Amino acid sequence: MDKDKILQKYDNDLTIILPLYSRDKFTLRWFLYASSQRCPFKIIVADGSKNKFFKNKIEYFSKMLRIEYQEYPEDQGYFDYYRKMSLALKKVETKYVLLVDNDDFLNFDSLYESIIFLENHPDYALCGGKVNNFYIKGKCLDGHAGLYGDRSYFYNSVYETATSVEDEHDFERVRTHMAKYVSNFYDVHRTVVYQNAFDKLDEIKLHDIFLAELFLSNYALLFGKTKKLDISHLSRQSNPPSSCAQGEKLKGNGMMVRLLATTWSDDLDKYCRTLALQISMKNTDDEKYLFIKKGYADYLKLCLLGSFYKRFVGIFISIKGFVIEKFKLKKYMSSDLLPYIKYRIFYRFSIHYSQAKKLSLFLKEDKKV
Repeated sequence: MDKDKILQKYDNDLTIILPLYSRDKFTLRWFLYASSQRCPFKIIVADGSKNKFFKNKIEYFSKMLRIEYQEYPEDQGYFDYYRKMSLALKKVETKYVLLVDNDDFLNFDSLYESIIFLENHPDYALCGGKVNNFYIKGKCLDGHAGLYGDRSYFYNSVYETATSVEDEHDFERVRTHMAKYVSNFYDVHRTVVYQNAFDKLDEIKLHDIFLAELFLSNYALLFGKTKKLDISHLSRQSNPPSSCAQGEKLKGNGMMVRLLATTWSDDLDKYCRTLALQISMKNTDDEKYLFIKKGYADYLKLCLLGSFYKRFVGIFISIKGFVIEKFKLKKYMSSDLLPYIKYRIFYRFSIHYSQAKKLSLFLKEDKKV
């Protein structure tokens, strides 16, 4: 039997949720790419933008894609986003769900592998693959910063290669995950897992969006193991000018500033208490609460080391015939970091070449509808 026909039976098992808030040209680019790659899965558009730009594009893209458009009031802040996602997830009818942003590019073929893995392993709550970060450099062809143009891949994160978290007990899974944290936000989830996670986030209402993502990442692991397959899952544009992370930077909300926010201690308490309570399934266990808190402290140490590390080491890999274009190693560094730096230099950087080539060709020029 033809491989495509074998995989087609999974087309109705996964729903992709795309939340919207402004960035209209990024939304247009995302749907042009999804159309060009013939995305086989249903797409729910959770539109919390002010002008509802995409509403006028539904008819055009529905000729090529399965789209369910959901209109929500304008997102006034992160609490509105949590509520919007909680409501959107309640309308998902498939067994599996995947969240994506409009500056990300999915490898749709790889999603089948995650679905099949979860079908065959009921003790796993989510499954994903490798995420390749890239940025767009040079003059953008449509005048919109960071939208079209030449691109480069890079890897300068402090975190190690994404690994599976396969401990039998939820407590141990959280321990393992925080020790080598890599976000699982974009993995294929069992729908019930993400429904529960966003319902809880909507309930506790964390002010800090980065702590909220960390909460979702850990909360999902309370429902089962996670598998990281050796596949290219997603190409992620790293913090274009209009991204959430860049927006926080423009507001001066760096990591240290966020830690000094008046809401921070309350956020951290809710984060620790909610996870500890779910683990113990009874009155909050003080030992587990302190463990969750310590895990976050260790995570912060990695983040701070990463910030320091980026000042001394830069590794940039450009796609020009799939060769390394530039490697830079600044000579001034602490001797304490040398063993760590050595590990990073020999890191095995992996790109799914066929996916990279498709994306490179797509991004070469501005697209119009």
